[in-house]
Amino acid sequence: SRTFPLDPACNPHPKWTRAGHRGACDAAITFELVRTVDPDNAVKYVASLFDEPHTIPGSDQYATGIGAEREKRTAMERVRQDIELGASLGLNDIGTPVVYLAGRRFDGWQTPAA
Repeated sequence: SRTFPLDPACNPHPKWTRAGHRGACDAAITFELVRTVDPDNAVKYVASLFDEPHTIPGSDQYATGIGAEREKRTAMERVRQDIELGASLGLNDIGTPVVYLAGRRFDGWQTPAA
């Protein structure tokens, strides 16, 4: 699973300046921290993004103590790498979500027949 936040705070594509998802960078960075620090709760965290978006803990809750800044930098670097990969795959032109199966883009994945 990769992140591709459509937020100008971390995705420099000009398209997201006008129509981006504000806060998506913070959510992606926090998810990466959760996946690193508390992998058993990563799925629960993602579900909470859809259930209760205003009660989501921020990245500071997961990056605490010794090494917190390093953990944050690592999470930010993972998000940056995901954005670069997504841009190279053309996601800036089509947006998200996108599904790849066996290395090929799988369009129509959201239909019952798929």
